[in-house]
Amino acid sequence: MHALTPESQITEALQQIGITADSLSSMSRIRGCYVSTAKLSAAMNGVRDLPREDAIALLQIISDLEVLIQATYPLPLSMKNPSTLCRLIDDMKNAQPNVPTLQDLILMNEVLHDRPLPEIAEGRGITLRELCDRLFEISVSAQRAAGRLSQVANAVVL
Repeated sequence: MHALTPESQITEALQQIGITADSLSSMSRIRGCYVSTAKLSAAMNGVRDLPREDAIALLQIISDLEVLIQATYPLPLSMKNPSTLCRLIDDMKNAQPNVPTLQDLILMNEVLHDRPLPEIAEGRGITLRELCDRLFEISVSAQRAAGRLSQVANAVVL
């Protein structure tokens, strides 16, 4: 069995993630490890191998995108704006460990209210502002529930 080349790993990942070579190239420029679209396309088509440093940089960007996609699941993530994607990755990497992810907040809602967010469960659209408002409400509910649990736990220990 042959190991996949970095070029084939990149090609496969781009198809799975749904991002274009042009967008990945733009993200590499933003990240300071620029790989031109022409160079990337030549590598993906088997014309020329990528230099090792370029392959590593592109595979890291792809790995970051995969983590970002998982962090925002079940909400779809648009792959059309490389600068926004880079900013989201940076925000995610710089997030404090105690800050809940979108997936955490959606799960909290399901646990606290024994039902998923209706907009998501019904497949309806939801604006970013509505989502932020709902997630804030969920966060506040979760904090109140944690406070009540803490009080109960303290009363039992005492």
